[in-house]
Amino acid sequence: MFPSGVAGVALFLLRLLVATTVLVEDSGHWAFVSSPWFAVPLAILAICICLGFLTPYTAILCGVSEIRSLVASGLDNVLSPFTAIMLCIILAMLGPGAYSLDSRIFGRQLLRLPSRDRIDHD
Repeated sequence: MFPSGVAGVALFLLRLLVATTVLVEDSGHWAFVSSPWFAVPLAILAICICLGFLTPYTAILCGVSEIRSLVASGLDNVLSPFTAIMLCIILAMLGPGAYSLDSRIFGRQLLRLPSRDRIDHD
């Protein structure tokens, strides 16, 4: 669930790419992003993606933000927002990787089951 090694580094780089893309794409297409009421949520989403906090959910929110950016641009430039949406979907499906807050919060835990000798059979 939380791959490490080269795959974990690749997922970390993917998270950075998604965060950067969301900030650049959305700030470029939204005329009202200059308002802090819209810039702050984008920055929070980008930080959560970079840190790997609730990654599938924040990636979906980033994808929704990109869809909104695509619609707001009037479908003039479809390739760049479509690529960003696909990156968000890929990240939501793959997850954050081992180098994330999600792996620290929800990572592998030791589950101890009682041995069969200790279970009473009636």
